[in-house]
Amino acid sequence: LPPGAGLREGSLRQGEGARGRVDVLFHGKYNKVAVSAILILLFLLSGMTFQRNRVWETKLSLWEDAAKKSPMKSRVHNNLGNCYMLQSKHFSAIEEYKKAIALDSNNVEAYYNLGLNLENVGMLNQATYYYDIFYNIAPPQYNKQKEDVRKRIDSFYSKKVK
Repeated sequence: LPPGAGLREGSLRQGEGARGRVDVLFHGKYNKVAVSAILILLFLLSGMTFQRNRVWETKLSLWEDAAKKSPMKSRVHNNLGNCYMLQSKHFSAIEEYKKAIALDSNNVEAYYNLGLNLENVGMLNQATYYYDIFYNIAPPQYNKQKEDVRKRIDSFYSKKVK
């Protein structure tokens, strides 16, 4: 402890241990107000940590929180849409992908994901529209998905002809 912290030579007798050290905190420079303030701060920070951990409980709760805090980020809405898609909440996913595209018209993943969800709910004309945009703007690393999109669109037309 720093000089003047309330300890005098020989003030901790053998056997006093921790109690003697705690008593020192409530005397001199380390008074009851300071210790109380530290304990309150510790309690508040613990509560905030507990609350934040609840946000990380599921991917959905994490991305919903991110969307509230960063509503102008395209990636956040795309990822929230992915969570909804995994839970088969296709219309909620569609809304999020549309938000993602409105915020960033070059978000190729959002176009692809939007097409998938529109296809899942049977809106094939709209799915084709977004698949076409994806196909035209996607860079080469998406060639596998582009091939998949072509096959999907071809299957839409083959279903209409039959």
